Amino acid sequence: MTKSFCGTRPLMIDDGNRMLRFYPERYSLVRADGNYCDVYAEKGRTKPVCTLSYKIGKLYEILSSWGYVRINRSELVNRDCIGEIYGNVIKLLDGREMRITPAFREEVMAQFDVLTEKRKNSE
Repeated sequence: MTKSFCGTRPLMIDDGNRMLRFYPERYSLVRADGNYCDVYAEKGRTKPVCTLSYKIGKLYEILSSWGYVRINRSELVNRDCIGEIYGNVIKLLDGREMRITPAFREEVMAQFDVLTEKRKNSE
């Protein structure tokens, strides 16, 4: 990722009739809606920030190099927005929770270095 004097260099997404300036680090969630994807920012916004005319697979190809991970067939999450993982649930830093399907769990976990606490046996 290249830096510019204003911060991270923007990504331009060709959305058919327009070129959309897109800063992936500003968003937390991309959700598929048929042949389109809705992009969400922080919790509390019930409407997407924008809708892109791309299928989720194509957006994943583009956004995975920007730290997005696929958590199920319909959603991509910005890795930097993940606060907790427990069971098959991801909790974002803003409190939203989403389900990780088993097919994508290994990919999600590969995004992190995991420090495991050893517990003493109590006898």
